[in-house]
Amino acid sequence: MHYRRQSEYNKFINIGIPGITSQRYKPKETYHASSVASCLNYSGNQSIPLGQIKTCLPYRGVHGSDVDRVATHTFAANKSLLPREILLDNILGTIYGNCIGDAIGLLTEFMDKHEARHFYRDAELEYQLKERVDKHKDHQRRWKVGDWTDDSDQMILILQSLVDNSGQVNPTDFAYKLLNWTTNGFRDLGDTGGLGIGTTTYKVLSHSVFRNNPKQAAHEVWSSSGGYLAPNGAVMRTSILGIHQFEDTEMVKENTVKICETTHADPRCIASCVAVTTAIALMLQGKHLRQCGEYDVEMIVKDSFRHAKDYLKNCSYIDELQRYMNTCDIRSLRLDEPGKIGYTYKCLGAGFWALRQTDFRRALTIIVKEAGDADTNGAVAGALLGCKLGYNRLPRSWKENLRYKQWLQLKINSFLDMERISENSSHAPSTCDWKSDLTPPVGGVSAFTRTRDTILSSTTDNRHPRSQSQSELSSWHRFYQN
Repeated sequence: MHYRRQSEYNKFINIGIPGITSQRYKPKETYHASSVASCLNYSGNQSIPLGQIKTCLPYRGVHGSDVDRVATHTFAANKSLLPREILLDNILGTIYGNCIGDAIGLLTEFMDKHEARHFYRDAELEYQLKERVDKHKDHQRRWKVGDWTDDSDQMILILQSLVDNSGQVNPTDFAYKLLNWTTNGFRDLGDTGGLGIGTTTYKVLSHSVFRNNPKQAAHEVWSSSGGYLAPNGAVMRTSILGIHQFEDTEMVKENTVKICETTHADPRCIASCVAVTTAIALMLQGKHLRQCGEYDVEMIVKDSFRHAKDYLKNCSYIDELQRYMNTCDIRSLRLDEPGKIGYTYKCLGAGFWALRQTDFRRALTIIVKEAGDADTNGAVAGALLGCKLGYNRLPRSWKENLRYKQWLQLKINSFLDMERISENSSHAPSTCDWKSDLTPPVGGVSAFTRTRDTILSSTTDNRHPRSQSQSELSSWHRFYQN
């Protein structure tokens, strides 16, 4: 039996975290008004006193003299109204929020909420609680404690494709990477195959023209279903496209559609992806930021809905989109509804419900205990709320115990270099705590390799835990079609 094992990734641990530059921000005592005009309602060429900048922007996790230091950093030129450190905090919050929500969501994936309550009751959710279900659930025990699933794997594939193509969105390259991941997983983490692929994505990848024309393959698979399938396999991975070129909302939408259509042709899937990425882009732009430093979330939702509905011609789809994006009661989403847990609007609704919350742990715990396709719901909710709150306000235990965090940060560093977001600055916001989070744990290098937990001796399946037979996929088709 093959499991994830130590690999070339060991060399990254031995040399530390590369890509962290030593150059620091040059302090300024005042800011040009145009940089923060929409926040402070200034106009003209006047300078804004430092004290008023402090009252405008959300210095999350920053106290005392740190406020002065953060406030004197330069803005990311022509990209955001936010100071660079806050911008980076939000970006890290989006990516880590995606992976954390995915990993914590695995605890109840494919359960109903009564089953989730049986296993976890009133426990505070931590990755280690997965061990409670490993003896009972074949699905959960395929992953090691603290591992994320295919949702974040595919988000990372998009990130890697952007880096490899110097920021150009190349659907054919992403299709190639997706095929390669399906066969091999992430080899530098010891994978021998991808795990968790939904039925719709599997059918599209198996189509004869997918390698050269993924959009056509996706459309033909969708058409063969009678135009009925609208699963969540595209929206689960799309958050990174809200970060890429976030300053240009039209480019964000164009990029999002290209990657969505690689595997998912239904307009509801496209609209779901656009809603998520435009919400992230608007927050990174610093739009709808009140003077108290908090976002006007209802305006973010309103603008995102406006962008997303343009991809829908069916009025009932538009009304449904609006209803899901404005859900106030998470229970009304019925996330564990039999036969429908993979519907893209359910996942979208969970994400925008989370965006309205203020406590990451509490919001994700509520979503995860609603069960259903909980890892996907958690990934989208984690990305949106993580962008709003920033990395500093993510639960420390969920950050510290996320597996492969150092490997993930290497990917993020390359992405930030490509985006030039980190130009003239350190990748790591000096007031954020993620650098201290990345100290190797007790147990050394082996603790970071992606070797899966030992499958119980009663299991007779000798395939790699991430591989799936067609019969397994078919048996899941009735409730999981992403």
